[in-house]
Amino acid sequence: MAVMTTTKNTEFVNNKINLIDLKSSCSTCSLNQLCLPRGLNKENLEKLDYIIKNSARVKKGNLLYRANDNFKSLCAIRSGSAKVTVIDKNGEERILGFYFPGEVIGFETINKQKYTCCAIALEALSYCQLPIEKIDEICQEIPEFRDHMFQLLSKEISNEHELLLMLNKKSAEEKLAAFLINLSTRFRRLGYSSKKYNLPMSRQEI
Repeated sequence: MAVMTTTKNTEFVNNKINLIDLKSSCSTCSLNQLCLPRGLNKENLEKLDYIIKNSARVKKGNLLYRANDNFKSLCAIRSGSAKVTVIDKNGEERILGFYFPGEVIGFETINKQKYTCCAIALEALSYCQLPIEKIDEICQEIPEFRDHMFQLLSKEISNEHELLLMLNKKSAEEKLAAFLINLSTRFRRLGYSSKKYNLPMSRQEI
């Protein structure tokens, strides 16, 4: 059973993940095997280092991007966590998902010109930016990157399906259990502990 606590800071129990140097390149980043394909050669890593912007950071509560802003980039979280939200017709915030280090956000806008939702930092957060105008170029030059993008998109769709199944649960207890199972599965896939973790979101957000 996962140990659930809510806290202002997220600690992922994994010896491989430490504090991330914001100035590190893709080749030296400890998360590169999560958001990049395995086995890239030095030349391709240098191409990605040149294109990917890896120094963005935001404070808790600040936006990575806002709905209706021009779609400029996908965002790969390096440290911290974020929630993606929309505002419904009644003016209330609806949470579409939570994202953690090694996960990429912005796929919901991949075929549009403007962001369709907001991404908000749940705590101090750093992330890399992959400019959307460069994605086609990278995918053509690096087939492994193209295949990896498809894999990330597939995982995003899978997470959305799991969320829909969770919302169909009848009781609050069933929904909470499904939420924790979903997080445990994602943490294990990302290389973190699936049994002990702190949650940066409030109980109301859950």
